[in-house]
Amino acid sequence: MASEIILGYKLKLFPTRAKADMLALLAGFFRRSHSDATTSIAATEEARFPSCKGKGEFVGRATRRAFTDYRRCLSAHRASVKTAIKKAYAATLTSLRGTTKRATTEQKALAQTASRAAAEQWDGTYKPPVLKAELIDAAQVQMPRQAKSFDLWVMVQGVGKLYIPANKHRAINRTLALPGAVLCEQGEIFRKNGKWYVRCGVKVPLPEEQQTNEWIGVDVGVRKAITCSDGYQGPDLRPLLSKQQQRTADQQRHLHNTEIDSLTAPRQAQAKEARKLVSRARRSGRGIALENPRSLPRWRQWSAKFFALRVLLLATLVGVPVSLVRPAYTSLTCSRCGEVGQTFRNKTMFRCLRCRFTANADRNAALNISYRAHRISCGSHHNSLRLSPLGGGAVE
Repeated sequence: MASEIILGYKLKLFPTRAKADMLALLAGFFRRSHSDATTSIAATEEARFPSCKGKGEFVGRATRRAFTDYRRCLSAHRASVKTAIKKAYAATLTSLRGTTKRATTEQKALAQTASRAAAEQWDGTYKPPVLKAELIDAAQVQMPRQAKSFDLWVMVQGVGKLYIPANKHRAINRTLALPGAVLCEQGEIFRKNGKWYVRCGVKVPLPEEQQTNEWIGVDVGVRKAITCSDGYQGPDLRPLLSKQQQRTADQQRHLHNTEIDSLTAPRQAQAKEARKLVSRARRSGRGIALENPRSLPRWRQWSAKFFALRVLLLATLVGVPVSLVRPAYTSLTCSRCGEVGQTFRNKTMFRCLRCRFTANADRNAALNISYRAHRISCGSHHNSLRLSPLGGGAVE
């Protein structure tokens, strides 16, 4: 298990007109240096890191970025070539073999010849990567000593003293408020929709996971954001969905060139509920039990996956345990007597025909989720799956 984690954030820069023009020139110079380094790397027989002596720190960073991009694209190309060879060999062997079960030696030789031809064809189609974005991978983020109108200094390395102010937002401030959180100095400047941003990271040490046998069962819905086993219900997502659809239609109608938020209104509501849920679980000393999104129907996975990832990340930072259980029959099982067959459920209400138990349908499902997580913590792993906070795999 890793002892620390690095979270990335995007911060907006506020350069003057002269500094913005300088950033545009530096981005073009970084792109040309990246292209020249990629050409020199591709000219050699083996992909080796070229020498950067006497070129300066700025060109050295562009060369290092080009070498990393080239190796990554080359490995992806080799993987695609292997896949093409296997497909060509299997297709040729199947067409030659016909209805017979075993292929002869001649047929195998012909299939190998076809696979070699496919490999030669794919080797000739490889093209080195080209940097198309306007970015400068040579930035250093610093905390100002005395400043009132901004929070950070962003300095471009290797080109003298070019300082650009930046402001932090609530998300990075919440992360920096965690014990032991440190802002990483290295950053990356890029331009998007005519505005300049810096991509930086925050290094956060991971606390130990607390042990508990009490769980908050959470049912992620399509109408309600979440419903917890302790009776809490999140906001209704249907008005947010209609507003988001209207906003998208207006932007497409008027062709606005404005930047759209990375999170839509329903997902922003889910992210807020995830923060509140993790905070409530941390204060009460309980764990969080969720349905495994991979076992849900496809029409429910779009919200369950996003919420589970948010909860998993936030819970990892504060040491709250998370358990993913099998979602089968959680909505059709009575949380009081455990009856599965003799039950009645509609969109909002659940009723057991055996013990006459009546409750909200989503809360009944949340109670069943919490009971399954409790059986995991007590040692019974029936119909359940336990995940570590870091997502390192299932723990049976």
